[in-house]
Amino acid sequence: MVGASSFLLALVSLAGAPAQAQQSSKLTISYSKAARAAVAAIEADSSAPQDGNSEDIEIATTQAIDVADEKAATDQERSFTETLRQVYELKRRDNTILRAYRILMEVDGAEADSNNDNVRRTKDFAVSQFADGQAAILDSESACFQQLEQSLTRRLPNVTACSEWIEKSKMPEKDSSKADASNLSSSLLQIASSR
Repeated sequence: MVGASSFLLALVSLAGAPAQAQQSSKLTISYSKAARAAVAAIEADSSAPQDGNSEDIEIATTQAIDVADEKAATDQERSFTETLRQVYELKRRDNTILRAYRILMEVDGAEADSNNDNVRRTKDFAVSQFADGQAAILDSESACFQQLEQSLTRRLPNVTACSEWIEKSKMPEKDSSKADASNLSSSLLQIASSR
């Protein structure tokens, strides 16, 4: 009987160990709340650097991320905060691209029969490049934000969708389409401002 009780005690101890390990890998409640506020701020930021209120929004969003960083008590939470910072950088970059796309659509609608061949070629190229890009941007953002919200609700740090988005942004493009998109965004903004 002593052997059986020792066996049961050992079994309970072993069964409890994974549960304790799982709980210790959870994000703290205070961090989850602060990180959730940072995610909401990041997701709500639709400004681009060219917008008049961009700096105020950037400061407020960065402060929300900083509050989460201050609440971070573990390496896991600090890593999560670093992911939030990277996601915010991507969101700001994507906002610029999406703003250029909106301007392109306005220019395309307003000047469908432009006499300037250079402007018409720039618009035609932009339309072909941005149509797929806009959908990809919105899909990546949606997947990342949905996973961040679920992760913080469960207090489990799962950021796979965000990590994939971050890694894709770091991958060099063989056809230099990132540089093309940046140059195209600049060209479109110049075209729009000259109207």
